Amino acid sequence: MFILYNLPGVLALLMTALGAFPYVAAVHPVKRKLGNVSRVLLVIAAVFGSMAAVRQLGRFDALTTGGVSFGVLFLGLALFLAGLATSAKNTGTGRYGPVQGIELMLLGITGMLILLLRPLVFALQLLPLAFGTAACVLFGVGWILLVRGAGLTRPATH
Repeated sequence: MFILYNLPGVLALLMTALGAFPYVAAVHPVKRKLGNVSRVLLVIAAVFGSMAAVRQLGRFDALTTGGVSFGVLFLGLALFLAGLATSAKNTGTGRYGPVQGIELMLLGITGMLILLLRPLVFALQLLPLAFGTAACVLFGVGWILLVRGAGLTRPATH
């Protein structure tokens, strides 16, 4: 049950962190420092996701939950900074525009808020579980819409 319960979160973190690299790589050279910070944060998110995956196999809940929680925080921050760099005026690369930048920022904020939802839902029980679930679903759906809107799911034509 432990593996089935945590597996979707671990896989989502790893796949989203890896899937965000093309957005960070597309940051305009004018905003390269911001892009580099985003890239480092994505690597940290992937490391936390890998740690969570390894700890899940060992059935160690604290590191699995911590890896997913902090990985999503770093992922959210990386997406927000990449969106900030992408949506800045006159910094578009032609591949992603300001709309994708705004979507990345919104996804980043949603991802960062997921870390705050854990204690509010589970430890303090101030929010119902359905609210936390809806926030996680919103983050996933937002990511799917962003990828589809950017054309990353369509085959390349030459």
